[in-house]
Amino acid sequence: MLVEFINVDSPKEIIAVRTYGYGVDGQDKGPGKAMSYAIKYAYLKAFCLETGDDPELEAIEHDPAPKPEPFVAITDEQHALLGEQLESGAELKGQTVDEDVAAVLAKFQVKEIKLLSKWQAQQWLDGIHKNIAEQEDKQ
Repeated sequence: MLVEFINVDSPKEIIAVRTYGYGVDGQDKGPGKAMSYAIKYAYLKAFCLETGDDPELEAIEHDPAPKPEPFVAITDEQHALLGEQLESGAELKGQTVDEDVAAVLAKFQVKEIKLLSKWQAQQWLDGIHKNIAEQEDKQ
C-alpha cells in the first residue's frame, strides 16, 4: 500500500510511504484490518511517533524495587554501649569525644545520637569494636 502525505499549502509537495498491513479475521474484516494497520504504521514511521510499547523492554523480567526498611530507632542498649565506648573510640582516632560524635552525626546526617537508627548505631559500634581489635592486634 502506498500512503501519500500531501502538503495542503503546496500540493506539489508529497511524501509517499510504502507500507504493508496484515489482517486476519475469520469473517470479512481482514482486509479492513490490514489497511488500518498499514496506515497506522505509515503514520508512526513517517512522523517518528512513539507508541509507548517496547517489545524488547517487555521481554525483560523486572523485579520490583525492594521496599525500604522501616525506621527503627537506636535501642537503649546501643545508646548505653555508645556512652561507655565513646571515649576509647575517640582516643583511637586521635579525636576528642565531641569531635568523634560530630563526625559520626554528620556522616549519618542526624543532629543527635538519639535520632540515629538502630542500623546506624550498630555501624558506629562495629567501627569502634574494629578499631579496638586492630589496636589490640598491634600490641
